[in-house]
Amino acid sequence: MQYKAKTIIFSDLDSTLLRSNHYFSKKTKEIIEVLYKQGIYFVPITARATSDLLVQAKRLGIKKMGGIAIANNGSQIYDFKNKTWVLNEYIPADIVQEIFEENYSEIDEKRLAKIHFYSDDSTFVFNEGKNSLY
Repeated sequence: MQYKAKTIIFSDLDSTLLRSNHYFSKKTKEIIEVLYKQGIYFVPITARATSDLLVQAKRLGIKKMGGIAIANNGSQIYDFKNKTWVLNEYIPADIVQEIFEENYSEIDEKRLAKIHFYSDDSTFVFNEGKNSLY
């Protein structure tokens, strides 16, 4: 697959594009629209689950502009223009659950760590925190 854009800008979501209230500013959306009109791809990337990224990309206007978005630390890349996966690799939920159940109690005896294990359609949480609830 070849894209015509000569410039691609990648940006993380959390603490970069998203404000603390988990929404994009109006200015951010406007700038991204201007970039696309100039032929510059703006690609949101995240460690978040793909289902969440697809929602965020829609809010950001990436879906409407036919861009691409990257989730799960790069293991899933979605092309909105062609409505297809460029890359779609993930660990199945049963394996994630097995790893989680075998290891979560040994990770942090004082329960200070907050860890999320993601599969394609599930999230396993060790020591629930603010982001776990989101």
